[in-house]
Amino acid sequence: QRTIDLLKDETPQKAEIIDTAFVAWNDLILSGNPEPTNQQIVDEVLGWHPDKSKISNADWVAGIRWIRDKNICPTGTGVSTRERQLSLL
Repeated sequence: QRTIDLLKDETPQKAEIIDTAFVAWNDLILSGNPEPTNQQIVDEVLGWHPDKSKISNADWVAGIRWIRDKNICPTGTGVSTRERQLSLL
């Protein structure tokens, strides 16, 4: 609920950036990288789909900083995006 409350005043695009960066960051932790850099998180996001590159690197990094500033960093819980996609096949 806290995250939803924090995102409610953000634009839809910024909320999408933050959400996507959070999930990519969590995936990196789940894959064994407990403290990924901002650039590693951006690279993970950009590897998901070509449309992600339409958002500037600066906007992705700003989203990651927002996550850090709000102290809602992922902890590597749940199922990774890749595992979730494979389970749908």
